[in-house]
Amino acid sequence: MRPWYIVVFALVVTLDPTQFFKQLRFDKVEKIDEILSNKQLQLTSLGGFMDDYARLTGKQGSVAKLFTNKFGTENYAQMLTAAKENTATAAAATTLQDDLLKQLLKNHESPEGVAKMLGLGRGQQIARHVNAEALNKYTRNFYAKYPNPKSGIAPLQIFKKLELDKIDDFVTNAKQINILADYMEQYAKLNPWQRSPTMVKMFSDEVGDKKLAEMLTEATKNPEMKKFATDMQRAHLSEILRSNKPVPPKTVFKWMHLQLKGSLNVADSSWVNWGWYNSIYRAIQKV
Repeated sequence: MRPWYIVVFALVVTLDPTQFFKQLRFDKVEKIDEILSNKQLQLTSLGGFMDDYARLTGKQGSVAKLFTNKFGTENYAQMLTAAKENTATAAAATTLQDDLLKQLLKNHESPEGVAKMLGLGRGQQIARHVNAEALNKYTRNFYAKYPNPKSGIAPLQIFKKLELDKIDDFVTNAKQINILADYMEQYAKLNPWQRSPTMVKMFSDEVGDKKLAEMLTEATKNPEMKKFATDMQRAHLSEILRSNKPVPPKTVFKWMHLQLKGSLNVADSSWVNWGWYNSIYRAIQKV
């Protein structure tokens, strides 16, 4: 008989978390109650597998991600809330909820968004709610990691705390950017006498105008980020125009990866913004 650690290693290197999830037939259940009530041993096995997977492969898996992929985040959160109200499943549901909240914190989900998922929206009696303690803990953890504007921390520090100075694209970092944007808006209201660099300035100082132009053009192609990226693209071009030596339109054209060959979509937001830049530049330079 092979030692247990060889069996575990063979299992981990053979299966990834999603495959093991399916092997346990968790993908077939309709409600989390079925697992909490009848598949406790399998659930424990999944937790153990995830620990071994992280230890042996160096990759972090997430039980919460497996279940949210199956049920949807809001639906999964609601199922866990219902399970916490049942004394027979409360302990296991609380453990899974803690894991879910860790994943939501990692994903930069706001306390307001989490409150809704936990059934603690406006008008709810929070103090006696089964999730009151969980929400309070999440809120504390969130603002410890992503400070409240009332803390007085400068937006540039938040920019770096969110590691936005290290990103290569906007689309996969949308939540961090939204957190920064919300923070900057609230900070400006609380500190109207203090001047802070714009978001454009923060990014251009870190990655340069060329890279920022490329990132913004790519972001305009994403439906969910199009408005944000288009507005920021115009703001970026405005700052370039205000510099001591505005960049020629031909150079900006290349930065934005616009093409003259093939079918042209001159109604595209990047084309519109470049056309605006070109006309203003020519007027300023009297070309």
